[in-house]
Amino acid sequence: MKVDNEDHNVATSTVIMENQTVLYEFDEMQVEGHSTVTFYHPERARNVTVIAHEVTGDKTGIIKLVARQRLFVFVVESTHTYMDAPCGFFVDDYAEVVFPTEVILRGESSTIRGRLTGVEKLVLERNGMVEFGGTAHTAKLPEESQWLSDNPFDPFTPGLINIPQIIINNVGVVKVSMTPIRAVLDIADTTVKKGECV
Repeated sequence: MKVDNEDHNVATSTVIMENQTVLYEFDEMQVEGHSTVTFYHPERARNVTVIAHEVTGDKTGIIKLVARQRLFVFVVESTHTYMDAPCGFFVDDYAEVVFPTEVILRGESSTIRGRLTGVEKLVLERNGMVEFGGTAHTAKLPEESQWLSDNPFDPFTPGLINIPQIIINNVGVVKVSMTPIRAVLDIADTTVKKGECV
């Protein structure tokens, strides 16, 4: 699937929609040209799950998830432990993005307001920004048998962000804005270099 706005900034997202579909699977998702892609959530569906075996882009696109949507990127069948993400992500409250253990975010902007799962090493690259807000929190990757569970978001502690290693490079910015929730950053190793900001 390819979504490209050809560098036209528009206020609306491209919606991937198929009537009553609650599971989408893509070999490749290419999001670029300042486009934002989101997934239709059928009225009677509890959860929508998206599996993307590969994500590509030009750093300007954003994949957006809303409440009770889950995105698995490069995780299926444990074939990858590393991901280089050339797009941004917007994970709304009570939504979840599941990544491999090592993630390099190269997109211009990512917003995590829901659950970030599976990440043990997060690298933020050149001029990128990631903001943790809302009910942002982290979780370990559950057993595959739980991936399609009906209530994947309980239990959790809003504001508990546990990522063993974070590296911020080349004017990258990590921002935590969680009001009135008190954020707890549990990070074993933080590397900040070359003009970045925490």
